Amino acid sequence: MENSQDHFEVLRRIEKEPETTQRKLAKDLGFSLGKLNYCLKALKNKGFIKTRNFKKNPNKINYFYVLTPRGISEKTKLTFNFMKRKMKEYDELKNELNESDIAGLKGNNYGFVGRLSKKFPSQVMVDLTEVCNLACIHCTHPEFKLSTVYGKRMLDPKFNKKMIEEVSTIGKGFTKYIRYTSNGEPLVHPKSYEMIQDAVENSGTKVTLTTNGTLLNEKRMFKILKTGLHMIDISTDAASNETYKKIRVGGDLDVTKSNILKLIKLREEAKSKTKIIVSFVEQKENTHEVEDFKRYWESKNVDEVLIRRLHSNSGSNLQDKEKTESNQGNRKPCLYPWERVILNARGKLAFCPTDWYAKSELCSYENNSIEEVWKNTFYKDLRNQHLTCNFSNKFCKQCPDWKNTSWPFDKNKSYADLVEKILYKEIS
Repeated sequence: MENSQDHFEVLRRIEKEPETTQRKLAKDLGFSLGKLNYCLKALKNKGFIKTRNFKKNPNKINYFYVLTPRGISEKTKLTFNFMKRKMKEYDELKNELNESDIAGLKGNNYGFVGRLSKKFPSQVMVDLTEVCNLACIHCTHPEFKLSTVYGKRMLDPKFNKKMIEEVSTIGKGFTKYIRYTSNGEPLVHPKSYEMIQDAVENSGTKVTLTTNGTLLNEKRMFKILKTGLHMIDISTDAASNETYKKIRVGGDLDVTKSNILKLIKLREEAKSKTKIIVSFVEQKENTHEVEDFKRYWESKNVDEVLIRRLHSNSGSNLQDKEKTESNQGNRKPCLYPWERVILNARGKLAFCPTDWYAKSELCSYENNSIEEVWKNTFYKDLRNQHLTCNFSNKFCKQCPDWKNTSWPFDKNKSYADLVEKILYKEIS
């Protein structure tokens, strides 16, 4: 395969020293004679160089090489491309240094610290579907369903398989977990169990699922335990059925509670290692039930009772939206650009897990990779915007949810800290 960098080096050397032997040329370039002959033949066939015979020369040099007009033009073009690459490398290095310097000026270790890695995201979120069977009041889904963005989409399993392959190879050791969730209910996807099992068996990392638990009949419970899923997080949000019906519209706490208790029992009978979490998004409609919720589920052999902070879903929940444009200087960087990439149900890669309207979409996963996106200039620039509080990205600028994200060194713990505690404590 032709290598423009090799051709550039050969043309540059010939122009400087045309009367040279192939052996010396190969030595100066660090090429084998075979590689040099291959390059010279390719350049000659393209008309970039020509050879002249000097058999009568007393120094016994058989040939010397001359750049043709086309060769001079090609060298100029290759020189330009070479300089562009070097300038790009310089700019990328400068951006990385600036990011570190700015983080230092902030007085905190904002940046790639702890489990966060510049090589690959520590968390990959997978939105399996846009469809949901409930209409929770703290969720954007009821409004989302009425928008032109909504399309009842289900993630194509080929993207799930591609993601697993990338995490298992390039992301190995960097991605701490794959989190199956969605702008909907993940278990609505007809291939959800198979896709989760594929990730458990082949990704080389931990796999978690967030669900409302309403669809977990006994048959599906056996299926989910059979996948080998490492952790299931069941969102419940209430201690009483009255409150549950106000918050999780369309649901019944008696059904959800029965499903969770049955799952706990089946897990014990099957001697499954799947961890079971019950979670509660605290809001004005249920804050009075926090302690009752904790007391009840802590007595039921679940692995964790999680009380979550309410997000505004990037400001899309109007009743909770807070304008932050006038107070940019006092905000800390949002964790997400350093932590995760989202594969959504449309088969697109995105940078924000609370985006419902495709405003944080970056590209199709079809012809791109998570690694490329993670290291590209967009992500680097976005991180610098968060570090400097100087936003050209309007989506991030208007979002108030930065204050609900927790860095590895923060006192308030994040979901990633929970995963570390629940799934990695036995290893450490």
